[in-house]
Amino acid sequence: MALPSLPSLMLPAQSRAAGATRPPKRFVFFFSGNGQRPANYYPKEPLPWKVVAPNVREISLVGPDPISTVFGDDFTPLKSKILLIRGLDFIMKKGGGHDGPCTLSGFLRSSAEDTTRWVSIDQVMANSRGVYPTPPPIGQPRSVHVYTRGNQSPGAMVASTAAGVPVPHELDVTKTWDNLWKGFIDPGQMGPEVDLALQKRIVQRSVMDRVRAEYDNLRKHPRLGSEDRKRLDAHMTALNDLNGRLMQGTVGTKPVGCAQPLRSMNLAQDEANLPMLTKLNMDVLAAAIKCDRTRVATFMLCNQTDTRTFKWLEPGGLGDHRDLSHMVYTNPAGDKSFARDRLGRINNWYGKQVAYFLGLLNQVEDPVTGATYLDNTVVYWGNGDGGNDGEPHSHWGHPVMLAGGGFKTGRYLDFREVMAVNGEDQGPRSLYLYNGTPTMIPKSMEIRGRPYNSLLISLMKAMGVAQDEYETPGKPGFGDYSGNVSNQYNIADGQKELPYI
Repeated sequence: MALPSLPSLMLPAQSRAAGATRPPKRFVFFFSGNGQRPANYYPKEPLPWKVVAPNVREISLVGPDPISTVFGDDFTPLKSKILLIRGLDFIMKKGGGHDGPCTLSGFLRSSAEDTTRWVSIDQVMANSRGVYPTPPPIGQPRSVHVYTRGNQSPGAMVASTAAGVPVPHELDVTKTWDNLWKGFIDPGQMGPEVDLALQKRIVQRSVMDRVRAEYDNLRKHPRLGSEDRKRLDAHMTALNDLNGRLMQGTVGTKPVGCAQPLRSMNLAQDEANLPMLTKLNMDVLAAAIKCDRTRVATFMLCNQTDTRTFKWLEPGGLGDHRDLSHMVYTNPAGDKSFARDRLGRINNWYGKQVAYFLGLLNQVEDPVTGATYLDNTVVYWGNGDGGNDGEPHSHWGHPVMLAGGGFKTGRYLDFREVMAVNGEDQGPRSLYLYNGTPTMIPKSMEIRGRPYNSLLISLMKAMGVAQDEYETPGKPGFGDYSGNVSNQYNIADGQKELPYI
């Protein structure tokens, strides 16, 4: 009765069995800055490599020992659900530097003064019909953006709109809570005394959901005329808007594990409160995922030039994070392990926070299949700088940790061009610098891999984003490919999904 009259169709009455509803897909991105040291981040060589393809090898992460310094004991119960990737290079800019926004956009600014921004994959997802087949209720955010403490300049934000406008990240956990939970009514708590108007809205939502199912089938009918299709689309747009207004503040059926978190008072943005602020934000976000309050999130654990000293890990602190990253492996006294060890402790702490969040989602969502919320979520922990033991910052060897669904997890996958056997070099390593000149490089430095852009395409595909939603007509792929001096990278590879994941 809620569908308009469509003269081009004379459909017989049919009975349709209601199919099982699949859990929605979600994406969560965690950002930390100042790069990673491969010696801390990846499993220690020598390793029992399995060759997957030329210049592609892998090992299993599942076993009794910790993966690495960064991925310590907290990841032991999660090993089968994570994928470490090595050998993905930003190819779009000469030299190095702090470029947090490129992590989700695949586009690097040409200079520190350049304010140009490209759309980030989280915003492509938030506006994708694959992620939101129907619009969320009015007032419920398509994406949420969290920040614990740091520089609020537009250049530091990791997300950008389709118009290239930086997306602000919320520092106040109470405002994040309000954004996600204001007006939420727990259906599990509703009894006979519930407001009659609310009961009516729930019934109305049920009707609307059934109408949408009929609409989806009807729109695909080969006999539907073009004018009727326009009439049908306009009608459903109006119904969607009406449904959102009717259902604002309600969630319908309560998912398994859904519980509204407490609204905590916001803590001062000082370093002593950072551990608690991080936890509070993660609790709010994980609960929002379980209750389907949003399906896309970016979480900045710090900014791209993090300067905190981590006084909660050691009295007096470990030292300025950014300064340590520039020391590489030396300090004025010549102690080559000084910066490496301290950076290992810093990033181990960030790893613990990511593991905590993964644990919150590793709870059964689908009692029939046993799948967890984590299994139905793509989680990416990335960094604005590459992983390199030879200099402070680089744009090759980008550290990538994926967790959850959509990929073959439980593995460490290496795409670097020149391989070692049993941890020993089999010949000189070389890297084509951005002026096109090949150079010999020491063992400590990363070597050429594949274009990083492929990863971003794979993440969007895993979320059900269609190619026409992320590609610009006439420009295949995603992000910028203009920095490929002397054709040192295979651009065709970078314009497609990343293989073997």
